[in-house]
Amino acid sequence: MLSMPSSNHLYGENDGQEASKNSWPLLQESSTSPPIDGSIVKKLNHNARERIRRMKLNDSYLALQSLLPDSRRSKKKWSAPVMIDRALEYIPELENEIEKLTQRKDHMLSIVEKNQFLDQTPPLKSQVPTVSVSAVTKCEVVIQICMKREQSNVFSTLLANVEDEGMCITTASTLSVCDDRVCYHLHLHMNGDSLGDNYIVVLRDKVVSWLCDNIDFES
Repeated sequence: MLSMPSSNHLYGENDGQEASKNSWPLLQESSTSPPIDGSIVKKLNHNARERIRRMKLNDSYLALQSLLPDSRRSKKKWSAPVMIDRALEYIPELENEIEKLTQRKDHMLSIVEKNQFLDQTPPLKSQVPTVSVSAVTKCEVVIQICMKREQSNVFSTLLANVEDEGMCITTASTLSVCDDRVCYHLHLHMNGDSLGDNYIVVLRDKVVSWLCDNIDFES
């Protein structure tokens, strides 16, 4: 009997060879891809950069619009030229407002500095009696003195100094102004020797000197 080749053996040789011939070209086609044109890549990159630039520019316009005073009241969307024009108009307005605020600040600072200077003035100034002298007639004067109540003990010394100067005390009165201050009113008749060109000023300076010499400002 003639022996026939095994069917498995024939299928393995023939089919394996056919399979290897048919599968190789398909593998070649699937593993390769057409090359990308360099101009296309360049164009895509340019478009991407342009989109980013436009986004940043749009954000800048939105930020600028938010700074303009009329933007929130406007219902219409502003175009870029409108925003630029409004910004150019708004800048001088801001400069004027800044100038006014600066002047106001300087004025307020000057007031504060003046008040600080007054606050730093030695308390001796506030303790010195206030003295005014007014002429009634050529030989008559009225002296008004305002001082702290605890300093009133020097008033008797003042009266003695006035009499020592040869002036005659016509009337004398006392008035309480507030809790810590008291005012004295003196009506004096002056002798001829006490009169001079500036006798009012001279008399006032004498009264202030008499009072200050007998006041203990440290107490």
